[in-house]
Amino acid sequence: RLNGKPPAEQTTASITYDAANLYIAFICDAKSPGKLKAGAEGRDSDLIFGDDNVELFLDANCDRATYFHFAINPAAARYEASCDMTDGDLVRKEEWNGKWQVETRITDRSWTAEISIPFAALGAASPAPGSVWGVNFCRSWRVTPDGEFSKWSGKVGFNRPAEFGLAVFGVEAGSARFDEAMRKAADAIRRAADGGPAIDLRPDRYYYPADTPRMTLEIDASAQRAVTLDLLIRKDAPADPVFSAELPLIDGATDVEYDVEIGPWPLGRYVVSAHLRDGNGEVLHAAHRIVIKRRLDPAPAPPSAIDATIRSDGIILLDGKPFCPFVAEGWSPASPLAKDSFNLSTYGDLGTLAIADPLAWPRLNLPWVTRTEEGAVIMMPEKEAMYEGIRKEVMARKTDPTLLCRLLKYEAHLPMYRGTVENRKKIDNVQECREINAFVKRVDPHHLTSIHVDRPKYLGDYKDVADIVEIAYWSSSYAPSLIPNLTRDLETVRRVIGPGRAFKFWIGGTIPSPKKRSAEVIRCACYLTLMRGAAGIGFNMGHGGLDPSHTRHWSVYAGLYRELMELFSILTTIQEAPAPRFAIDAREIEFTVRRRGDRIYLVAVNTSKRPIRATVTVPDDAFLSNGIRLPFEHRTIHPDQRDFRELFTAYEPHVYEFALSP
Repeated sequence: RLNGKPPAEQTTASITYDAANLYIAFICDAKSPGKLKAGAEGRDSDLIFGDDNVELFLDANCDRATYFHFAINPAAARYEASCDMTDGDLVRKEEWNGKWQVETRITDRSWTAEISIPFAALGAASPAPGSVWGVNFCRSWRVTPDGEFSKWSGKVGFNRPAEFGLAVFGVEAGSARFDEAMRKAADAIRRAADGGPAIDLRPDRYYYPADTPRMTLEIDASAQRAVTLDLLIRKDAPADPVFSAELPLIDGATDVEYDVEIGPWPLGRYVVSAHLRDGNGEVLHAAHRIVIKRRLDPAPAPPSAIDATIRSDGIILLDGKPFCPFVAEGWSPASPLAKDSFNLSTYGDLGTLAIADPLAWPRLNLPWVTRTEEGAVIMMPEKEAMYEGIRKEVMARKTDPTLLCRLLKYEAHLPMYRGTVENRKKIDNVQECREINAFVKRVDPHHLTSIHVDRPKYLGDYKDVADIVEIAYWSSSYAPSLIPNLTRDLETVRRVIGPGRAFKFWIGGTIPSPKKRSAEVIRCACYLTLMRGAAGIGFNMGHGGLDPSHTRHWSVYAGLYRELMELFSILTTIQEAPAPRFAIDAREIEFTVRRRGDRIYLVAVNTSKRPIRATVTVPDDAFLSNGIRLPFEHRTIHPDQRDFRELFTAYEPHVYEFALSP
């Protein structure tokens, strides 16, 4: 077990293969099979990890970093994902759905799972004799409330590719060929553990205000064969550098802070690159980051919220114009780098970061949670007192021009009760919230209402309880890696709530931890969220908050807010005609096309953690006649043909503006 003790009941796993498929069988001893938990249904439900289940991990190239993850519960519900820990953080792509089969069976003493996985589904050929894969077999047993977790290999967890065991194909254990295969695998694993060439390049900000005199770079680099480290900064990737330097290495490594004077530089996007080179000048490893120098003029106050409506596509309108709520909440010690960043008021230190005269999104002050042995519950007041309190709350701000929306309940899906903790009666959450919303709208029909849940399985129940749905997804919003499942989750929200319902999507600014949320990831996530039709964005800065020393992260919000106001205006323009057909040859680049007035906009985002040089194809030569402007980067490109190459650094968006000739 994960705690080092033997499991109460054993699990047996068997594995074999033929030319086309890998076969795995689990036999899970269970004295009380009638108590097995199997609530998840279908495919790729996260609920499966709260069930009795078995899990299989396959590292087909034995690199201790990339692997496939499978899970099955006793009802044959299945889950699969492609995983990557190359950079130390787990990037999980749940949209990967390989073709594989599973059958389960429950007996009077156990439950079993039999699995068949085609090698082709894993992108692999049938393994040659002597091939070595990393593997692990794991089981979650819900015999107690806390569960029991056991595994074949590893010390402290399941998702630990460095601790996977080894499967050797096609040779007999103890033979010379077996020993040779194990030796080669051990050498490869050791090289991976030692680490190859590496650079960690950290500019101190993402957006630099126009009057900032210098940029500070933190650089950590190491490589056994490295001789030099070149530092280059370009206004555009192919252009001559605006700055270059060669940094000394001691024993193939360096750890320095380096200041660069940027005061005279024009506004725009800059690519900061570092290259480790060997004695022959060959690049062993490279790192790229972007920084943007821009004006941070005071943001205008939002218009009055008295005339707030929701458009037929789920966009909030103020005085008939699209408005995007942009807010951060939590308990973070605020950094002045994020001043004037949010257009909704909030509480605590983060309240100091709002723009001048922000709008309000207050809660109705219904009870928070009560902790019981069964978990968190909401103890609701008796109805008469509750509605009297709500009436006072609503009447106090009925004519307030800054009031945009009233949040009926945060985490409304938590079980609701009336009475005392010891003698309580369960009530219907959805019906309760629906009645509260109707009451609020009777008292004040002119302001919007919202409801918040952060368990996607409840989204369908609450989608029409209020004017706006607030939602967070644990597979993206609060996952260690935010981007891989974000588009899928946003599309799911729209599919569940329908086209006309507004939703605000919550992004974990500091959850699961500040180290997991870089400035690049935050900017990428905001672009994708608005591209998929969200009406607003919230950042959860709680659970420990974000220390002011994380200057690059803090600096992203002020510049990003000003950028997103313009982007939102582009994305929410009503489209009267089909969009022109652009193409980008990299599947990691997500893009959309919008027409606004006499301009066409191509909004494209790299959803990968790696730099990509992609080819963009425009539909007609007329799109090139006036050049292509990138308004957020203060640059214009003049391709001489309809296919042009563009560098997208990790998680980077580009917005291209095409002015068509009359």
